[in-house]
Amino acid sequence: MGTCKYCGLSAGLFSRTHKECEEKHQQGLVQLEQILQQYFTGLQTVASMRQAIVNLRKPTFLKKVDVEQCAIKVLDAHGQQLRPPYNQQVLDKINDFIVGLGLDRENLIASGCLNRLGEKILKGYLASYFVNGTPIATIRGQEQQLDRVLPVTSEQRMDAYMHVLNRAAHNFLSNGLITDNEQQQIEQYAQSLSLPLYNLPIQYQGTDIEKVNQAIIIKNLQRGILPQSGVALPVLLGKTESALWVYNNVTFFQEKIEREYKHNSGGFSFRVMKGVYYRTGSGKSKPIEHSVMNKEGIGSLIITNKNIIFYAQTKSVKIPFKKIVGVTPYSDGLEVHKDGNAKRIVFQGFDCWFIMNILSYVND
Repeated sequence: MGTCKYCGLSAGLFSRTHKECEEKHQQGLVQLEQILQQYFTGLQTVASMRQAIVNLRKPTFLKKVDVEQCAIKVLDAHGQQLRPPYNQQVLDKINDFIVGLGLDRENLIASGCLNRLGEKILKGYLASYFVNGTPIATIRGQEQQLDRVLPVTSEQRMDAYMHVLNRAAHNFLSNGLITDNEQQQIEQYAQSLSLPLYNLPIQYQGTDIEKVNQAIIIKNLQRGILPQSGVALPVLLGKTESALWVYNNVTFFQEKIEREYKHNSGGFSFRVMKGVYYRTGSGKSKPIEHSVMNKEGIGSLIITNKNIIFYAQTKSVKIPFKKIVGVTPYSDGLEVHKDGNAKRIVFQGFDCWFIMNILSYVND
């Protein structure tokens, strides 16, 4: 005979639960979730929440694991509803919830709910720099307080830094202009948090962070200021040449003319004897040409104040701006028409917005 996993009494042959016990347990889970939610809405204190759970556990067969799993669900829901600004009271309330229920932090961390909460609150702290002008030093202090309550991995921390920077860049670009104040904010934020602006992580390449930095470069060029990117280059630049931007994983295509011969015959043939034929007239071969875009390699496309340089282990090309007679922009690259070279040259794998603006500037 089987025994009910809830009440421990006999449940009959091949059965491990009483239907009535199962229904009570499910109702208990619903009530438990409501009690935990009421804590975050202010309808329950830590003490009243604990007492309500004590009163509920025995009649509905609740176990510690039920409380823990329900708490994870409620913490995730609370995180989704949270809205900035996040003050110290927000952290205290979460910490009191965890301590008051006697929850195992390691299990909460393993579920990911504390990390998700921590990352969201950190993003709120960082956003206040751009929204309210909160000093970075103040935010770093808030970050230390956050670490005492909610774990944030180094990967999540960097993602939060870059996420907020990208949101700010998007807002700054909404009117198409970058003011001096916005430029100062971006540069101070990146410098204070040791964030890359040139060699961006792959997931942030092509984002508004890249565009706003490119806008700053163009703005500085118009003022006669050449950027010093500090990026290690695989090529040597001229004495008065400075790298403006580097695109990685760019595919270089160059037009190649292929020629084939088609034989045209004239006259006619007739049979002289078995196995012997005679042809009158003559034939000749006619060359037919067609072009194909030949893949030359994948490498780095380096934009300087004087040249477009492609570098790969198998192929290197330098195109001076003064040799460019025309360009054709594409959604994912650029076709360059070079003086004295009828063959088409295409670079693929990037947004050409920056190059188009640089070429417009140097040709003014």
